[in-house]
Amino acid sequence: MKWTIMQLNRYVNTGLKYKETVSLQEYANKDIDIIRMDDCDVEGSMQIVDEKYIFDFTFNTTIYMECAITLEEVPVQISETVTEIFSNDEEDNEIDGITIDLKSVLWLNILAYKPMRVVKDGVESPFETERKKEINPAFKDLKKYL
Repeated sequence: MKWTIMQLNRYVNTGLKYKETVSLQEYANKDIDIIRMDDCDVEGSMQIVDEKYIFDFTFNTTIYMECAITLEEVPVQISETVTEIFSNDEEDNEIDGITIDLKSVLWLNILAYKPMRVVKDGVESPFETERKKEINPAFKDLKKYL
């Protein structure tokens, strides 16, 4: 998932298609919310337009987070399609020297789609209580019109 500019320039007219399985466990080890992470399947294409390297790709992975209530491991499937643009412009992803590395950009996309917290299926939160709907006595007679 790392190419030099010279390697990518070979595909200026044809475009590049790629399909890889990438391990991002070293990034996941630094995140306190993620217990572990499966390998990430990445499939996409690259094209060059006006000195911009445009990567369209789909990634699929499963991260494992702690349940906010029981602290048990909960799998979270993340599957998204994104477009990333690399160039020397400020609004795009910056080219690092003469290489483009999709690994760090892929990790940032996973973090963007990672939920803030997860709750295991079938577990009810003790914090969610249903509020009783109390009717204001001034509007008590209007209830019959609902």
